[in-house]
Amino acid sequence: SPSDWNLDVVSQVLTDFSLSLHWPLVARSFDFPEFKVRDTRHLELLLALYSKASSGGKFSLPLEPIAGVGDWRNKEGQLTLLRALLIVTPSVYKFPLEEGEERKDAAAALVDIGNSSGGGAASPSLLSSSCPNPGGFACSKVLQRLLSLSDEPKLHQSAREVLGMGLQSCPEIILCALVRLQLSNAAAMNVADTPPQQLASIRARAQAGMPLKGELMRELIPLFFSPNPKWVVKNPTGAIRRLWEISPNTVVAACVEAFKVLPTAEERAEVVAFQCNLLRKSLPNADNGALQQVVSGSKDADFAYTLACYMADNGLLDFTNWLSERTNNVGKAAVTLQSIVFLTRTYNKAKLRSTAQGDGDSVKLVLSWENLASMLRMLTMVDNETMSQVIPNTDTTLGSQGKIILERCLQMYPNIATLTNSSSSNNANSPPN
Repeated sequence: SPSDWNLDVVSQVLTDFSLSLHWPLVARSFDFPEFKVRDTRHLELLLALYSKASSGGKFSLPLEPIAGVGDWRNKEGQLTLLRALLIVTPSVYKFPLEEGEERKDAAAALVDIGNSSGGGAASPSLLSSSCPNPGGFACSKVLQRLLSLSDEPKLHQSAREVLGMGLQSCPEIILCALVRLQLSNAAAMNVADTPPQQLASIRARAQAGMPLKGELMRELIPLFFSPNPKWVVKNPTGAIRRLWEISPNTVVAACVEAFKVLPTAEERAEVVAFQCNLLRKSLPNADNGALQQVVSGSKDADFAYTLACYMADNGLLDFTNWLSERTNNVGKAAVTLQSIVFLTRTYNKAKLRSTAQGDGDSVKLVLSWENLASMLRMLTMVDNETMSQVIPNTDTTLGSQGKIILERCLQMYPNIATLTNSSSSNNANSPPN
């Protein structure tokens, strides 16, 4: 039994042969049929023995031979080793994170508490205290290997459980590391003059664990981008800030994905309000940069209109100007059709902004009268040539559908015509805190 070994004696024997041993190869030689890490005590003995024998206790087990290049034959044993490394504290095993990107991902679960107590500067604190060794989930080699192991049918559930530990304890890191790894693999595939053999290896890495990546992202997106009373993420602003640094387009896509799964206009308006406030808290100068990029960068018209309406209702953009800019970007016919479709879905829920204004809270409406009036004015100003175009896959023109929605709105809201351009702008509320 390893617990009966005298570690100093064993390590001394190995040390006597250390000059003739290639210690990274020794670590790679853990890949034998009977290898299995039974528990954390077993791991601690293994790490201590390797460290003492290889370097007199100066260095730890290298990560490359156990998670980097080359597939293990004993994949189940490899998974038990990686799992054990992830559930011990950094004082037992500290993952060698690369400077830059991996360290930034690991910091997504940290918060600077220097000013929280009113004192001087302090070291960042790990918010996700239930994650014993979060650096491991930020490590690309470990994450890539876990995803690859998940493709083995008999190991899929076990690999899923290991990544599930990170999902529950430090989801900030899992979100950022997964996205960064995927983008890194995609970028590597697009490098010109890559040798075919190397390209095949890169492609295999990019495709590894695709089902599991899909499962994880389906859990992560609503966790961060929707109101979630059952599970509160401890550092959502840090995660969103880091994710925006990695890929603004991914943030936009995640916002849209969380929006699209909701069935009602009311729920969609609520999630857009949540996302808008999250971005404003997470990103510096969000009002003048990130929010405009999100509302303009989305290809989903329903999301873009819902977000633009919320921003206009809260003084974060001029809705008439936004419609004009969108027309310049996607074309007059497209904006006309998008406006008609959006109004058809939402016109019967319109209310005055003032009726939804709370004490210090943001205005949350599916559609305000002010934004409704802006869209109707825009529709009445569209030229006849555009209005005569036939809506794709129908025998109806834009003009006929525009006339129908205009008549419905005027019938439901006879006084809507009294809202002028100036009143629409002047009724905008100040941005909420």
